[in-house]
Amino acid sequence: MNRATRTTSSTIAPGDFITALALAACATQRIFDRAYEDDLRRLDVVARSLAGANPSGPADAASPPSPAAHALLTALAPSRLVLSEVTISSEVRCTQTRRTGFSVEVTPLNLAYERRFGSMRSGASRITLTVVQTPSPPPPGPHS
Repeated sequence: MNRATRTTSSTIAPGDFITALALAACATQRIFDRAYEDDLRRLDVVARSLAGANPSGPADAASPPSPAAHALLTALAPSRLVLSEVTISSEVRCTQTRRTGFSVEVTPLNLAYERRFGSMRSGASRITLTVVQTPSPPPPGPHS
């Protein structure tokens, strides 16, 4: 076998593969949570500007926004994305076909006998994994 046609393959145990997919769903939720926190920080800067406080100052320095500003901020508030369910499904199908036969031919007499036999077997295997709302660890706060 020459170098150009040699291939390498790594095998992953089915349990490891499914675990990796489920962990990827958890990582996706963490990405959603970080994006939500970033959006809230940006909205906080806008809220402080509308309230007349220093946007980079301490949080308690701002007075409450007016009702119109509150309505605007409520409309601009980001939605939190929550990955509530992930379904991973995998299916393998195998088919085996077997054919056998023989023939006998007598050419001078123009006689022939032929016998053929064939069979086919197939099977399928499916695995489905559903992860329903994996809890995230609580965010660090003043009481932790």
